Amino acid sequence: MTTTCKWQNSMNKLSRILPLIGLTVALAACSSGGGSSSGAGSTSGRSATVTISPTSLTVKDEDSVSRNIKENGGKTDYTVKLSSQPSGNVTVTPQINDTNIAKVKPATLTFTPTNWSKPQAVTVTGVDDDTTGNRAVRITHKASGGGYDVKPSDSQVIKVTVRDDDTPGVTISHTSLTVVENGGIARYTVVLRSKPSENVTITPRSENAGIATIEPATLTFTPANWDKLQVVTVTGVNDHSTGDRSVRITHAVSGGGYDVKPSDSQVIKVTVRDDDTPGVTISHTSLTVVENGGIARYTVVLGSQPSGSVTVTPQINDTNIVTVSGGPLTFTPANWATQQAVTVTGVNDNIAGSHPDARITHTVSGGGYGGVAVAGIDVIVTGGDAAGVTISPMSLTVGENGGTARYTVALRSKPSENVTITPRSDTDIATIKPTTLTFTTGNWATPQTVTVTGVGDTADDRTVRITHKASGGGYDSVRVDEVDVVVRDDDIAGVTISTTSLTVDENSGTAKYTVVLNSEPSGNVTITLAITPRSDTNIAMVKPTTLTFTRVNWNIAQSVTVTGVNDDVANSRKTTINHTPSGGGYNGVTVAAVNVTVTDDDGCVARTDIITIPTSVSCILTRDIILSYSLDPEVIVPNTRAECTNERKIRVGGLGFGNPFQRSGLTIRCD
Repeated sequence: MTTTCKWQNSMNKLSRILPLIGLTVALAACSSGGGSSSGAGSTSGRSATVTISPTSLTVKDEDSVSRNIKENGGKTDYTVKLSSQPSGNVTVTPQINDTNIAKVKPATLTFTPTNWSKPQAVTVTGVDDDTTGNRAVRITHKASGGGYDVKPSDSQVIKVTVRDDDTPGVTISHTSLTVVENGGIARYTVVLRSKPSENVTITPRSENAGIATIEPATLTFTPANWDKLQVVTVTGVNDHSTGDRSVRITHAVSGGGYDVKPSDSQVIKVTVRDDDTPGVTISHTSLTVVENGGIARYTVVLGSQPSGSVTVTPQINDTNIVTVSGGPLTFTPANWATQQAVTVTGVNDNIAGSHPDARITHTVSGGGYGGVAVAGIDVIVTGGDAAGVTISPMSLTVGENGGTARYTVALRSKPSENVTITPRSDTDIATIKPTTLTFTTGNWATPQTVTVTGVGDTADDRTVRITHKASGGGYDSVRVDEVDVVVRDDDIAGVTISTTSLTVDENSGTAKYTVVLNSEPSGNVTITLAITPRSDTNIAMVKPTTLTFTRVNWNIAQSVTVTGVNDDVANSRKTTINHTPSGGGYNGVTVAAVNVTVTDDDGCVARTDIITIPTSVSCILTRDIILSYSLDPEVIVPNTRAECTNERKIRVGGLGFGNPFQRSGLTIRCD
């Protein structure tokens, strides 16, 4: 009789556990009396394991894998099979420890007693993220059923490395832009390509701020906003020359793993379109003059700075109707923006009634203006008795801040009643007086004077146009010419010092003076104060040593304090304080110096009498020399040295004698 070994059942259970950890289980039959068992279900010589190949994988986390894969998901495969036939279906479940790094598919594998030896594939897919750096993940495998009900072991673990493809980079929306000078703007955007490790600073820089400027000066991207577009504004800068200009914008990147030098891919080429098109501006398109000496005027000015001298020549089509004077007109690169006047004068034709019209044309040459079209002027000539107003002259120049100029107004024909002419200025940079002119049937032909006064400001030269409205006496519909007034800027850079000489006592005596600018600067002005020569700081000190004036406080006087410095020498001393301005258009401006006299306090008591000093008295004539003497008649003693042998009367010359005489009950005269 065959009996089962006591450990037979235990080994049957163990044979289902050990295959999953790669061990081979061999079961031997046992029987009583040393016999062998050959019954059904014997597992003698059977080895059972789960085979996984390979055990280490590397996948990409995006679409840089060389195989045909979808973006944001590099893939690779491994296989799983059983090493021995199961007793029933076996389910193997791949389990990944972080699905934010990689995913597996399928979720389960099923092996049957029929297909147990055929490898089944598992696909591992990398998951994209926005950070830089590789990541790792572990895949374990759980088996159940068919005698394979065991927990996962280290031999069933696959280590997966997910390679990063988030290379640091900067995306700039444009490689080229076009703006118009004088304030034209264009914009572009900047964004990072991957999440930085910390803040990243991008600094856009215009290679020539005189052509185009940039705002803001820096862009900051953080780990939170790295993928948000930031806008940069490019603004064209005006000039007075013709022709387009170009400039490059580069970008420096630093911080957060983005410390790279600018590359061509980070350069924007900006074209600044010129708006200074050559052109000639004519103040009028039509004029009216009275025949037989009636006059009218118009002005001519260029639209942009020429490359050289430009000549504008007015031409009349019929000199029997009107004449023109004042031309040809020459404009240079210096005066191109200043209006020049042309006078049109009516010619008497001795014919009553209507008059033919005339036309003034203009030719231009030189300075890049050749071929530029210039508008013409239609001139209407009226009869001598037609209503009209004569203005003379039609262009004026005044200085700002009270400068004056005058023109006259007169009627050309007798009105039916009083006529009022009202001049008006189109800006507040010039005033007009009087504000109304009244012409009667008695004084209509007498010119009346209008005074134009410039008003001070801080700008450059400006132009104001004075218009005139006529009313009453049949003049309501009469057009009256304008007067163009150039207000010249008179703000000359200069510095005012309240005084050029000061006297202070030595040993901390003080005096003050003030400093103020004469005109508003273009920017901050620094005035440096210095004792000259430098060694004279032993004579006096100045405080402060610098003064700063801005466009706000330029006309507010600032105080300077001069302090005397003590010494042990009995004499007065002198020094000079110089002032050097810089910045705000004040470089090179000459500023007056301040001369400082430091009075001495080391002298003796002055008396006008001549005294006799006894032979028993010794006196200190200087600080370092002690002299003994006898009196001798009428001797001048210098302030540095005297040797006395006989009794005498002395007259002390100079300073430097201290108080020992007073302590002896004596006084001396100091010459």
